[in-house]
Amino acid sequence: EALMKYIYAADDDAVSAVMAGSMYLNGDGVEKDLEYGVELVKQAADMGEPEAQLELAQQNYKQSKLEPVPAMKLQLEKSALHYATSCSKQKQTECMEILADIFKGGLAGIPVSESSADELYKLAEQVKSGGVM
Repeated sequence: EALMKYIYAADDDAVSAVMAGSMYLNGDGVEKDLEYGVELVKQAADMGEPEAQLELAQQNYKQSKLEPVPAMKLQLEKSALHYATSCSKQKQTECMEILADIFKGGLAGIPVSESSADELYKLAEQVKSGGVM
């Protein structure tokens, strides 16, 4: 019953989309459907839901480290960059750290920037300690 309510609301409500997506990804009360689950989480992320953006940034970043095909690796890095940038603006420290790693490693086709990486790591620490609002 919860799933049906989430699906019904998903087009207009990012939280409902991410909840439904999570249920499909985990097989929680429904048969697992990874493709549809990811689609719903992506929908929520594109609607601005920071938790969905974080999830996609983390997953794409992790997968990019394992991807042997250079073109696919670059696409995963770019996707991680996109979602990490979005949720960093909403003070998600984990996203700031992924973004810093991307700058530090010169990933996603961007030049290495140790200074940008250091600034992001420091900002993430300040947010964690409550020093930045």
